[in-house]
Amino acid sequence: MKKSKKLNLIGILGGFLLVVSIAYAGVLSYYGKIVGTVNVQPPIFYADFTNMTTGWKKLSINALPTQTGEVTITDSNSFAFHTESLGITSFYAANWNFFVKAKVSSPPKALYLELWTIDPSNGDLLSKICEKSVSITSNEYDIYSTTCTPGQFALSSSDGLAYVIRGAAAPTVNYTIDVDSVGSTRIEVSPA
Repeated sequence: MKKSKKLNLIGILGGFLLVVSIAYAGVLSYYGKIVGTVNVQPPIFYADFTNMTTGWKKLSINALPTQTGEVTITDSNSFAFHTESLGITSFYAANWNFFVKAKVSSPPKALYLELWTIDPSNGDLLSKICEKSVSITSNEYDIYSTTCTPGQFALSSSDGLAYVIRGAAAPTVNYTIDVDSVGSTRIEVSPA
C-alpha cells in the first residue's frame, strides 16, 4: 500500500512540475528575453565559372564553385566575377583578402586584383572599392594573395560586388586564371 501511495505522489509531483515548466516557458516567450552570444562568420566570395547573364562569371557567396575553368587575359585587359544584387546599402570596415590561382607566360609580371561595385543586371562596373597587385612569378599555377582594407563603403541596394582581375604587362603576355573546385581563386573577408 505504501509503495502505491509513493508512486502516486511522485506522479502528482511530476505532473505539477511539468505544468509549472510549461507555464514558465509561456511567460518567458511573452515577457522574457534570451541573452546569448552569436559567432558570425564573415563571407567568403568564390570565383565560379557559372555564366551570368552579363557575360561575366559568378562570384558565389559562402559556396564552393559548381563550375570550374580557366580564363586567359592579356595586357591591361580584365575579367570579372560578380555576385547578384546584395540588397544592402553599406558594408562594414573589413580586410578583403584576395587569392588568385594564376600563371603568366613570361614571369614575373604584375596582376591587379580589384574589388568593385557592379550593376548585376548589365555587368557595368560602377565604383572601384580597392585595388592591390601581386607579382606572378611562374609559368605554372601557383596561388598568390594580398590584402586590401578600404574601410566601410556604401552601395545601392541593387548593387553587387565584383572581383576584377586585370593584367598589367605587354600585349604579348598571357595571364591564365584557374577557377578550381576547392575555391583557390576567392576573396575572404575578415574583421579590420
